[in-house]
Amino acid sequence: MEGENVRAEKNDPMIENLGLNEKEFKETLSNGQLKCEDDDNSKPHDLADARGQGFLPLPAYGSSTGQSRRVIPAHTPWKNLYYKMDSQKRGYCLVFNHKNFHPNLDMETRFGTDKDRDDIVNFFTTELNFTVQVFNDLTLDSLKKQLDYYALKDHSAYDCLVVFFLSHGEDGVFYAQDAAFRHDELFDVFDGTNCPTLAGKPKIFFIQACRGGQMDRGVLMVEQTDSPGSEYKLPVTADYFTMWSTVPGYYSWRRIRVPTPNLDPITKGSWFIQSLLKVLRSHVTQYDLGSLHVLVNQHMIAEYESKTPSKPATDKMKQVSSFVSTGTHLLHFFPISEVSLHNNEPAKPGTTEPNAECHKKKRFGIVSDYFRARWRRLKKFS
Repeated sequence: MEGENVRAEKNDPMIENLGLNEKEFKETLSNGQLKCEDDDNSKPHDLADARGQGFLPLPAYGSSTGQSRRVIPAHTPWKNLYYKMDSQKRGYCLVFNHKNFHPNLDMETRFGTDKDRDDIVNFFTTELNFTVQVFNDLTLDSLKKQLDYYALKDHSAYDCLVVFFLSHGEDGVFYAQDAAFRHDELFDVFDGTNCPTLAGKPKIFFIQACRGGQMDRGVLMVEQTDSPGSEYKLPVTADYFTMWSTVPGYYSWRRIRVPTPNLDPITKGSWFIQSLLKVLRSHVTQYDLGSLHVLVNQHMIAEYESKTPSKPATDKMKQVSSFVSTGTHLLHFFPISEVSLHNNEPAKPGTTEPNAECHKKKRFGIVSDYFRARWRRLKKFS
């Protein structure tokens, strides 16, 4: 393959195991086909392009050369439009809150983060029925131990996992109390391989952290009036939902008032977390998570702008959050009492809603019961 580095060289065991000489091996790679003894030899195989290099793929999960085959029961039927969300306890909500940092990091204290933490705990405990666990100012070692602990727990009785991470950050890294670590160390521990009881279930991350030092000055706008089978293979990285407080490379804001002597600043929390909770309080049972994200951005853009008149370089700045999903169903926090109206009814062909007729009948029945009850009360007192 001219102009590309091939991982395997002449007499490499990789080539010998395939029964190819160097010329045949290169031709096979350049044609985009690699025959594998573990599967039907008549079918071409896709090759992963890792950073532009034609690396040989690793053995497929469940193949005779890879791990032993393991079939995990599906939590949500594949044809369902919405994730199954009917457990009385929806799952764990882990809140990693970092306010103070080791002096060696030379990081500012994150005033306002405790308000975010307390508001998260209150809402996800009382409104969404999660089991909330809070961790404050963990060192990197302690953070990894907690992540491993919850990845090894049995989540079979739960519908999902929520993780809040509140800290300083830069593009590609987060900060624990004493050290930086890569983003993927927070996410990967809960994938389908490391945490099989969460396979096929939503893993939802809310990240309040900077992703760089750029500022968003905004732009002025003016409105113008013119069926798969019963068994299937799911990627281990599926079913992740990550809402970031900002986009790559940009700053993430918190709102505080100027501190008075000998007192901490009066804090109002971060723009993102406060906007998120405002939207969730009003609309969490009405819309799926992707739609809620749009409302979060609308609120944050309309309500927040930096106010630092003494520092013109950071004055009148804006912020927009981002949302990344590998979801395989729509994620909707239906009320527990109404979940049967949605989760057990696959979408009708050509629609994006659960069985609309059945849903309408059930809603009509609820309304009818309400008016019948009112009529009985009126007759009683007439």
